[in-house]
Amino acid sequence: MSKAENVISDIAICEDCRQMTANATLGSEDHEADNAHAEKMVALWGDGWRIVPPSGDGHFSDRWCDGCGSQLAGDRYVTEAWL
Repeated sequence: MSKAENVISDIAICEDCRQMTANATLGSEDHEADNAHAEKMVALWGDGWRIVPPSGDGHFSDRWCDGCGSQLAGDRYVTEAWL
């Protein structure tokens, strides 16, 4: 992760964070799950940061998700966050 003024680049986010940044939903009708995931992201980043939806393909990683803090292994998508 590298940090410039008001931008943090090279963060790796999970599929759920990817869905939330692109669509504001996890893709199901479970709005409680959407809200719970959004709360994890806000708890980690605060209200001011915006994670940009990634544009590239994912890669498998066992590293925790920079978007929500999940420690589950899975695909990660490289993107950046703006303040």
